[in-house]
Amino acid sequence: MPYLQLSEDYALISRVLEPTTERMLVVAGGLTGYGTIAAGEFLTNAVYLEEIAKEVPKNWEHKNIQLVIATKVIHGNSGPPRVVERYVW
Repeated sequence: MPYLQLSEDYALISRVLEPTTERMLVVAGGLTGYGTIAAGEFLTNAVYLEEIAKEVPKNWEHKNIQLVIATKVIHGNSGPPRVVERYVW
């Protein structure tokens, strides 16, 4: 499908403990720019982070987490991000 005709895009957000530095590493990227924008919006908006905190196991702040984010593409712009899958370990 041509890039300009997309109706939906996805992104992956991963937050993992980097063993060498013992710090959390966050990586986010979309299949196209629309998904990447949605991932960035998700990571920088406290409302989205508060919502996911309600849905994951307790003490998740100290665990690895991976999220699949989806967004509708509306008239050439990414819509609000929504979590379609989560994995915590």
